[in-house]
Amino acid sequence: MKSVFAIIIILIAQIANAELDDKTKLALNNAHNVVTKDFKDPASAIFRNEYLVENVGENGAIGVCGQVNGKNSYGGYVGFKSYVVFGNTGLINKSKIDADLIMLMCDKTNKNYKIIEINE
Repeated sequence: MKSVFAIIIILIAQIANAELDDKTKLALNNAHNVVTKDFKDPASAIFRNEYLVENVGENGAIGVCGQVNGKNSYGGYVGFKSYVVFGNTGLINKSKIDADLIMLMCDKTNKNYKIIEINE
């Protein structure tokens, strides 16, 4: 009986998280396109740890922060790199300066941003 109850709870949780709202889907699709536009094999990109950052200032811009892993020319994955995308501008962590900017823009403790977690 306990196992049936547990299965029902799991199914309800999955249904609740099955559909992302349109704003989130649009932001994620845009971010994935921006980040992978120069990849050798964009379809093989793997994304993780993604969340939305909404600027609480005047413009209310929505960005996406996360990590991406892509394939190199030899077909091997290069390892996860942090990224941030606002609008059609994206930045992937390729240097110390990139890392500092991404850390600043994706800081979950920044009071200028509203963090929206994504449950996929």
